[in-house]
Amino acid sequence: NLACNPAVSASDALDYGHRAYDLMQQAHAFESRVADTYGWSLVQTNDSRNIDMGINVLLDAWKADEIPDTAYHLGKAYLAKGNAIEAQKYLDKAMDLYSEALKNDQVFDNTLQQSILDAQSQLKKLKGNRGS
Repeated sequence: NLACNPAVSASDALDYGHRAYDLMQQAHAFESRVADTYGWSLVQTNDSRNIDMGINVLLDAWKADEIPDTAYHLGKAYLAKGNAIEAQKYLDKAMDLYSEALKNDQVFDNTLQQSILDAQSQLKKLKGNRGS
């Protein structure tokens, strides 16, 4: 997953993700994890238009396969847009799904839980800044 690999630059991850996403579409197939990777790469550019496009791609991935990673990525994307309601919805879902996977011994990324907790902390700050 190039979008989460610290050894790969954000621009390279976006380029690879875009190519994989295009190949997937040309094959008339949909792979939720390819869409998740590409959508997350778009979000990580911190460009408002890319974040919007990334949210759309991530929502497609979410509709196909509700996994904790995609929920977390959507939560972070909505945080970047300042949308606390949607961010909380997806971050809560990410934690629920992560907890369920942990209970079923299906956790593959041990850092995801801390990432979700960090994002929830950012969400609290966003809400605090708005007086919510």
